[in-house]
Amino acid sequence: MSASSNVLLVDDNEINVLVASEFLSGIGITPDVAIDGQDAIDKLNQEGSDYSLILMDCLMPIVDGYQATRLIREGKAGDKYKQVKIIAVTANAQSSDRQKCLDAGMDDYISKPLKVDSFTTLVKQYLTGK
Repeated sequence: MSASSNVLLVDDNEINVLVASEFLSGIGITPDVAIDGQDAIDKLNQEGSDYSLILMDCLMPIVDGYQATRLIREGKAGDKYKQVKIIAVTANAQSSDRQKCLDAGMDDYISKPLKVDSFTTLVKQYLTGK
């Protein structure tokens, strides 16, 4: 993994951002951070943006992760991001919550509190396709 893996971390909670960023730095990734779904859409729409993975919190103010994912899949962040890999990162751990994430268009799901091994393994899997 390298810092050029282009990961967008979307979470409104500073502690969660610090924890995820620390775990990512352990595998050589420095993510860009968006504080809510609207901020994520704005970052994706910036000229020159090039993200290959989005780590999306589900419950945020302004535009939540479910809505942001639907907007991305509809092309509101540009056609190049319609198929970007999106992993839900959420405290909701019920099977119905997982299904809600998948129904919104997310590719996978990991629950908080994050565990370094399972989190970094999942991220690496999506970035390398292995």
